[in-house]
Amino acid sequence: MCLAVYVASDVPLPESSKHAPAFYLESVPLSEKVRRQFRLAHVYYAGSHEGCGCGFSKDGRDSQELEQCQQNYRSLAEVLSPVVREGAQVQLFTCWEGDQSTNPETTDIITVEQLVEPKFELQQLSLLTIQRKP
Repeated sequence: MCLAVYVASDVPLPESSKHAPAFYLESVPLSEKVRRQFRLAHVYYAGSHEGCGCGFSKDGRDSQELEQCQQNYRSLAEVLSPVVREGAQVQLFTCWEGDQSTNPETTDIITVEQLVEPKFELQQLSLLTIQRKP
């Protein structure tokens, strides 16, 4: 089962094509159940160097694999930083595939800077709001 990472924003984000091994963002169709997690108009699936969201999971990775995971977080932060800095609303929802319509078990507010901290890891059934650094 794969980890699924979704990004929502009130402004469009730059999409990228799925060319593994690399981070990418692709728009989620209006019919997808995961959209119920957000009140923001633009929803994207965030894929990783593994072709799915599993590349955001750091658990049990060796140092080389951890660096690849960390690069996924840096790539995500590169996309989110400019829009958050300009005041856009941004949220992340993480779940296992098949749980897209399950309510989040945790919610939190973080900054883009926290997203790229080496100890930070996205957790399943988590809804995070990304805000500007105070």
